[in-house]
Amino acid sequence: MYSLFQEVLNVGDVPKSIRCYIEKAREHLRFLITEAWKQMEEAQTLDSPFSSTFNGIAVNLARMGLCMYQHGDGHGHQNSEPRDRIFALLFEPLCCLA
Repeated sequence: MYSLFQEVLNVGDVPKSIRCYIEKAREHLRFLITEAWKQMEEAQTLDSPFSSTFNGIAVNLARMGLCMYQHGDGHGHQNSEPRDRIFALLFEPLCCLA
């Protein structure tokens, strides 16, 4: 969504109301993400029908998603840095030093 927003802004003929709406939508998404993190952190302290391993994996997946997409998804604009970062995280092997 962010890359599309930047692309629309670069065209230059964005009505002020659309720009305001997009900013409000971005603020709301940030709020929803913050609330979801609060719920996940709270859920970790409660009794769960799932194992602690499963809960840890679920939280780590959420962390990975946030890390990968916090600067956009890399689609819809010329800068391929976010796309390259996502590719590196998912497909390139890690170097382990012994």
